[in-house]
Amino acid sequence: MDGDNPANAFNGWWPSALTAITSHAHIPSVMMEATIKGSVGSVALLVEAVDREIQISTLESAYLTPVWSASGRLESVTQQYQIAGADVAAMGIAVPSENYSASYWYRREWTTTECRVYAPWLVSDSEHSPSVSADLTPAPHGLGFVPIVWVRNLRRLPVILTVNAPSSGQSRP
Repeated sequence: MDGDNPANAFNGWWPSALTAITSHAHIPSVMMEATIKGSVGSVALLVEAVDREIQISTLESAYLTPVWSASGRLESVTQQYQIAGADVAAMGIAVPSENYSASYWYRREWTTTECRVYAPWLVSDSEHSPSVSADLTPAPHGLGFVPIVWVRNLRRLPVILTVNAPSSGQSRP
């Protein structure tokens, strides 16, 4: 029976579903952005479901710390960068008005089971121990893998310049 052949699934709803996901998640523009950002190093693509929609976004690898297993599997990724106190307040977190222009650390960690978002803390507070914010942390994803695709640019080969010194009596062009 043709309906029992798994290959027939590709003639059914798969092509239209993949086309819908590709256009709805803006994959062509995300991949162009990833190509530009990753051209001089690495780039990470975060794949997540937000409000029941697939979203793909690029993450700056300069602010990411990946942890790899011995077999090369991505085990976790930590993102940490500085934001202004006004941005912290825009997240719905109480910030004293005198700290609106102060710098805060923003930190997220993705693992194979969850994404943890930490409560932002003042950069100047060197004694602070980061704590997970229940209000900012989404529900566990339970995927069994980190929902980030790490794209590493090809390792550059060393450039070796050979300069042929002119022999005595010859001039260089």
